[in-house]
Amino acid sequence: MRNILKSFLINAVALYVLTVVVPAFKISGGLNSFLVAGATLTALNILVKPIFNLLLLPINLLSLGFFRWASSVLIIWLLAKLTPGLIITNYNFLGFSYQGFIVPAAHFSVLWTLIIGSFMMSIITTLLDWILNE
Repeated sequence: MRNILKSFLINAVALYVLTVVVPAFKISGGLNSFLVAGATLTALNILVKPIFNLLLLPINLLSLGFFRWASSVLIIWLLAKLTPGLIITNYNFLGFSYQGFIVPAAHFSVLWTLIIGSFMMSIITTLLDWILNE
């Protein structure tokens, strides 16, 4: 029970950080929507993600583990379908420039936004889990 509550807390905070970092992820409805989305994400990670991992196992084995991200993308897509306040849109990156280092502007479709979001969620949840375990 304690691990489920910790996972819920981590997922809710990670969703909040994701909405701040990637503006294409929007959760309307305030704190209640974040809590519902965090609970839904926790339930999906516990119940559905192992099934997705099992179904994607042959492709994952053939790609030597490179296709592991697909289950996270499917979970976030399913979260967007199940949570009424979560909206995922196209992402317009405005570019970045710092002391001669230039990253040009880019436009990402919803699929690429999901992939970026799953990558960011993975980093955020790993970091939060590491901080809470210390």
